[in-house]
Amino acid sequence: MQENERKLGIEWHNGFLFSVFAMLVITMIRFGREQGLFCTLLFFASLIAHEAGHMLLAKVSRTRVKAMGFCKWGVYLRREKSSLFSTEIAIAAAGPAVNLLIAYFLHDFSGSGPLAWLAQMNVVLFIINMAPFGGSDGKRILTTWRELRSARLIPVGASEAR
Repeated sequence: MQENERKLGIEWHNGFLFSVFAMLVITMIRFGREQGLFCTLLFFASLIAHEAGHMLLAKVSRTRVKAMGFCKWGVYLRREKSSLFSTEIAIAAAGPAVNLLIAYFLHDFSGSGPLAWLAQMNVVLFIINMAPFGGSDGKRILTTWRELRSARLIPVGASEAR
């Protein structure tokens, strides 16, 4: 088995169960028991889809993915950094792009039902993930963009590879 084809590790952190419980309470208050459970499952499916977007682009670009994890902040992907600036930016942007696609396909924002709520939550996930702070996708994109600009200022005509 090649190094890039190793099994994906799954990491669990205790805080994740608190996040699930908190979301379940919020959605049950808003939508009732059955729809609340449905909304909670769909919300966490959106988080997993977001990370799957990163993972798919990482796999296509042969960037090693080490693990998918579940923590109090949601779901995350542990992976190596791509050797190409453009690929690193594309991988980082892939997760938020998935959230925008989900929101687009469920885009009836005027409604108040579970699917309209899920569309709105995916827009919120997009905005939060694109804000350049902490370990967000936006921070990774901004940091990589700055590295790219610095690399292009120093060696004129150098290749994009790091």
